[in-house]
Amino acid sequence: GFIDFQVKKVYNRNILSIIRRHTMDISYKKLWILLAHNDMSKADLRKKVDISPSTLTKLNKNQYVSLEVLLKICLLFNCELSDIVEIVR
Repeated sequence: GFIDFQVKKVYNRNILSIIRRHTMDISYKKLWILLAHNDMSKADLRKKVDISPSTLTKLNKNQYVSLEVLLKICLLFNCELSDIVEIVR
């Protein structure tokens, strides 16, 4: 009933809080350097990899994007994930 729902809601909020505290930050600085070395703009990347503007915004803000997106970028540049993403501790 209602009490079970409230307990689950609090439990889920606590779990999300724990996850947020323990997640690592990421940086796509290496990706932007790679773009510069290839004389490519972020708009060029978006078009060539066929990602949405919102996904590009996430990359700009160093937010998580799908592994599929990262792999598409790696295929474009023939590189490894570690060449475009860095874990910030």
